[in-house]
Amino acid sequence: MGVFDRIVQMTERIRGEDVFPYLSYDPSTKTYFIEGAPENRNYLGVVWFGIPLVGANDATAERLRSILADNYPEGTVIQFYQISTPDTEQVINQYLDRRPLVYPENFASNQAQFFSEYRRRRAMFLLSTKNEPPPGQRKPSHVTTLLVTMKIPITFFPKEEDIGQCESYMIKFEEALNSLWLRLRLRSFLA
Repeated sequence: MGVFDRIVQMTERIRGEDVFPYLSYDPSTKTYFIEGAPENRNYLGVVWFGIPLVGANDATAERLRSILADNYPEGTVIQFYQISTPDTEQVINQYLDRRPLVYPENFASNQAQFFSEYRRRRAMFLLSTKNEPPPGQRKPSHVTTLLVTMKIPITFFPKEEDIGQCESYMIKFEEALNSLWLRLRLRSFLA
């Protein structure tokens, strides 16, 4: 794929604001205020990022059904997205950060040199699989993220107690999903 094709492909990506259009954002609570036009109501929304669940079974599916069937306010919208991107640098940097550059004194210099070189080569290999599949694989390496959005309807001009009630529903929903080991974290599209 040429440079021009990659630029065109990048401009066609769906941005977070396209999926979850908002009017304002409160960084302290990581909540969005969303206009409900053409409806005569607005929404309070949040976005969680996490790791997709691997190895789900019937019990997991039943638990998820139960969570989604809970008593949320009428008009609540919950959406799940799975996003795969070739942006692996953050994961590789986390790998590098967890490997020491300084080794214990009882390591011989050639041992420390071996581990440092191994760390460097592994990181370079992982970076190279971003565009070309690793040996034995059909696709390049990607980072897969689970995105969960929740919008709860609120009055057109919300009061403080409306916002507090919405936040309690959101906290309860997050705790329930994390009981499935999704390890969701509230995050902003702006971050």
